[in-house]
Amino acid sequence: MRSNNTRREQPVADGDTASTAPVLGASRRWPLKRWAGTGVRFALGSTARKGGLALADQAVASATNFVTGVIIGRTVAREKFGLYTLGLTLALLALNVQNALVSAPYTVYSPRLRGSDHARYTGSTLLHQWGLTALCVALLLLVGAALSAGVGPTELAPVAWALAVAIPFILLREYARSVCFAGLRMGSALVLDSCVAAVQIGALLALARLGLLSESRAFLTVGVACGLAGIAWIVTARKLFILRLSRAVQDFKQNWSLGRWVLGKAAAWHVSSGLFPWLLAAFRGAGAAGVFAACCGVVMLANPFLAAMTNLLQPVAAHAAAQGGRQRLGDVVLKSSAVVFACMSVFLVVMLLWGGWLVAVVYGRQYAGHGLVVSLVALSFFIRSFVVPVDAGLLARERPQVMMNSNLAGGVVALVLGTPMVWLYGLEGAALADVLSSAVANGIRIRSFWVDVVRQAEAP
Repeated sequence: MRSNNTRREQPVADGDTASTAPVLGASRRWPLKRWAGTGVRFALGSTARKGGLALADQAVASATNFVTGVIIGRTVAREKFGLYTLGLTLALLALNVQNALVSAPYTVYSPRLRGSDHARYTGSTLLHQWGLTALCVALLLLVGAALSAGVGPTELAPVAWALAVAIPFILLREYARSVCFAGLRMGSALVLDSCVAAVQIGALLALARLGLLSESRAFLTVGVACGLAGIAWIVTARKLFILRLSRAVQDFKQNWSLGRWVLGKAAAWHVSSGLFPWLLAAFRGAGAAGVFAACCGVVMLANPFLAAMTNLLQPVAAHAAAQGGRQRLGDVVLKSSAVVFACMSVFLVVMLLWGGWLVAVVYGRQYAGHGLVVSLVALSFFIRSFVVPVDAGLLARERPQVMMNSNLAGGVVALVLGTPMVWLYGLEGAALADVLSSAVANGIRIRSFWVDVVRQAEAP
């Protein structure tokens, strides 16, 4: 297995010093001039070239998700779109669990391995992914049976059954993407996601034109598209894996030490943000959940950029931490933070001015009149964008417990304040509570990263 020496921070070699930005010790603070200068150097550097492919891939993946939502939202009634949204929260929960227990540890540990050791570890994560998939299918079958028996909203039962069929392929596609990103093979991820986009969007448009599209058939269509691409990837990438069951058990114990905190973070996130569609459905009906999904969908136009930064920065930060310790990691986070802040500031202004008009244009007139909700959701998204580079740094430092604790704090805000706010003010209350939850959670993360990395790197 991996020795403890692989986790120790390595000093920056003399040859590396000339090719990187100034170390954090050069200044006790991060003045505006340095933010601007490091942001420009980052945008023109070699990492940015890989980022171009990552951005192209995420543009395809996010555009696929966005167009999928638009097709469904414009084809079915608001209540049906709300049921699709509730099912989507279950799918996202499964994806986040897989990310916590499989993808995130792989992103951190795989850069430290070479040759057959790397192939055995990759094979272990594939076995972990299969086991997790079986568990998710079993749970969704139980949920579908309970809903069909009258426990909870029975109209959600077909969605649960469809998800039980589709989720193995959705999880496989996402696992394939994470392996590509961890190895900085952005081109392979782009090919994978382009295939999914072609099949998924084409099939959904055909179903909509024939009048056969429903919330459950939408998930089945997504499953088919992801399955075709995922199986093709497994066949072409089979040399990456050496399957050893005994090694998989040993590696899972290692991954659990890191993944449990990422899992706690994901669970806390679902309390802090994933809770609002369910609260709206409970207090205001499934239609309100559908409107909230449409408002969030417009704001998600910025998701390709942020998700691409996440997919790029997590492996880059892991490599930086392994090779150069706190100083190099801090520089990576600083440069990328400057880029994220500049881009997302422009996006926020656009949403504040034209977000309400845009949601009606994209999803239809049945979603008009909710400009304030779009503005608040955009503000929450803007706040979250601050911690994309910070999260990559915390994960590279194996500090996911900070992310979990901050999300728990945000979840407390969402539960304690969000429940009465949704009950009293509906959509506007949910959006405002989301802003407050994001501010609390992300403030904690930024402060922790500053203390753990920046101050320690600057210390004499």
